Amino acid sequence: MCGLFAQVLGLPEVPADADFFALGGHSLLAMRLMGRLRAETGARLGMQALFQAPSPARLARLLDDGESSHDFDTILAIRSEPDTPKLFCVHPASGIGWSYQALAGHAVGSFSLYALQARGLDVSREAAASIEEMADDYVATMRSIQPSGPYNLLGWSFGGMVAHAMAARLEAMGERVDRLFLLDAYPFERQSAEPLWCPSRREVVEDLLRVARNQYDPVEDDGLWRPPPLGTEVSEEHVDGIYRAYQTNLDMMARHTPPVLKGDIVLVRAAIPESDARTGDPLDWRPYVEGDIRIVDIDCTHSEMLDTAAANEIGTVVARDVRARGARGAQE
Repeated sequence: MCGLFAQVLGLPEVPADADFFALGGHSLLAMRLMGRLRAETGARLGMQALFQAPSPARLARLLDDGESSHDFDTILAIRSEPDTPKLFCVHPASGIGWSYQALAGHAVGSFSLYALQARGLDVSREAAASIEEMADDYVATMRSIQPSGPYNLLGWSFGGMVAHAMAARLEAMGERVDRLFLLDAYPFERQSAEPLWCPSRREVVEDLLRVARNQYDPVEDDGLWRPPPLGTEVSEEHVDGIYRAYQTNLDMMARHTPPVLKGDIVLVRAAIPESDARTGDPLDWRPYVEGDIRIVDIDCTHSEMLDTAAANEIGTVVARDVRARGARGAQE
């Protein structure tokens, strides 16, 4: 395993406990590593396995134990940082959380990064019937990893509605929410009454390919992770699951009335309007947030929120805020 790591990274040798990404590994090299691992061992592990076990020793142990992980698991452990706060990110309407890997470079030394993904991606399982039901499910999943607060949550677009509902649920349980980041997410019921746009199945496939194959310049080396290129682990059933997630999640959003949150939110707003897309106003949140609403403008459109440049700005804000609140909590 050390030899495979060294070959892919172009290094003379790699210690057994070395972190693939700390040594300069990125998604394209990660895909190459997992491809060579399949060729050598026949193991069919998803990219999630490397996020979970980024060193030769840990990945070898994962193989020895016969464990497997998948890019469509309900929760992706994108980055694990010892003795740091955890940040849980809720998927957008697609149901997949791969885009949050763009924040992983900022997690190093600052926070551990997890992405929650829709259970409905597995078409054999019943999808959530409401955002409230989804929020309760995700709170339980999150608490299986972090049993008690303080919690840090983030959600982009549809995911912001779910993250807000999760934060309110945690407050009702007597738990503390340190930070709630909403990435260009607004209550739907105060917006236009026009029907919600829903992608066709072909558009779902194109969107998946865009995220998975990464349209960013592969030559650029800015230290940030990239979404994994599409591999053999993606099946027609997964595409069906993403298509269903879009349909059910957008329907749930149209029917959702947000609960009232006592705490604060950080609203990261896309400063560039997107053509043919409805936009929200930060004041739309005031009936549902009793605390402060801090606005951070990012020079991008809604759909570019987790592209390289925007993700770099957002990651800086998130890392600074999570570190600051974590340090304050340690003193209390």
